Amino acid sequence: MGIENTIGQEVVDAAVQLHRELGPGLLESVYEATLAEEVKQRGYRAEKGLDAVDGIPER
Repeated sequence: MGIENTIGQEVVDAAVQLHRELGPGLLESVYEATLAEEVKQRGYRAEKGLDAVDGIPER
């Protein structure tokens, strides 16, 4: 498994764990902040509020 897959799986595992613990219905900002902290506790760097590239050129 490549490093990208390993990191991706860690982030997904953290997100699933947090959703099970916190449950549905909270503000996105709560999940975002909590996930960032969980990812940091797992030894990774996490930043909030960054733009994502979707691969679709702007028109």
